[in-house]
Amino acid sequence: MSFKTAVCVFVMLCYACSRERKASEITGDLLFKYGFVNDYTTNAVLDSILPALNTMARHAGPRYFVLEKDYSAGDTNQILLIPFRRRSDIGSVTAFSDIKGRYVMLCPLQIKSFVAAHSLSDSTDVSGYMGLVLMHELAHFICAVPGGFDSGTNAKDAAPELGERDMGTEPQLMTRYKKLELKVDSLAVEMVKAGAAQKDLNCFIFSNNIKLAVMASEFTVFGSRILDDFGSTSAGLLKDNSWTHPNLELRLAFMNYYFNPSPQKWEQIQDYLYEREVAPVHRQELDVRINQDERR
Repeated sequence: MSFKTAVCVFVMLCYACSRERKASEITGDLLFKYGFVNDYTTNAVLDSILPALNTMARHAGPRYFVLEKDYSAGDTNQILLIPFRRRSDIGSVTAFSDIKGRYVMLCPLQIKSFVAAHSLSDSTDVSGYMGLVLMHELAHFICAVPGGFDSGTNAKDAAPELGERDMGTEPQLMTRYKKLELKVDSLAVEMVKAGAAQKDLNCFIFSNNIKLAVMASEFTVFGSRILDDFGSTSAGLLKDNSWTHPNLELRLAFMNYYFNPSPQKWEQIQDYLYEREVAPVHRQELDVRINQDERR
């Protein structure tokens, strides 16, 4: 290679390294990386709620969300929001963040599916629940804790082997990772509550929409579980689907408590925790598969 050619190559490499990458390039690379495709079906909804969300976010720091069309790589406070859908039905993650990469991946279809099954009003609760998910992801950035809104599986627990009845004898312990998710949830709620106190009318209205979506979701998730577990010896046991995230009903109960603290709600949460951590141990004493004490 001649000296002149080497200089040209060097200059071209320097230009490539210094040039800001376009949002479309970043989005395309990330969608390819995760095996997703872009989902533009809720861009109008996101355009309408992002100003209110970013007003709430302003009270916790300089970070704010932008869609691809408004993204500037030079603004390090921006968080690129990428709505996606899966190429197949495998996996069901709602949203997740990459703090170093400054982006959030959001699955609107997963939110619509959840709201259709666990809400009282599709029209209000889709945007409200979407707002909750995004505030949770923003809280991940503020806490510098990588993660996502859920674990990527909402499937019911597998049936016990050999057709045995699930006696609910396995405690659901609150691991460090689960506690971190509850911390992130609580920060998201604090930002929403701060938004409800703003003079900005849109921010006030949307903050209350998020609050109503949380209340409706907890009510319907609770009702569905009661019907599904009717007659079970462990009907009150809220099982976790992963080691990183607590059961969603428990999380919604905590969020509602953060919104409206009351002795009744706190007592309900304590009952949940007892059924998760203490009651299963007592049930082991009655399970002949576990307790084979000859004195019995």
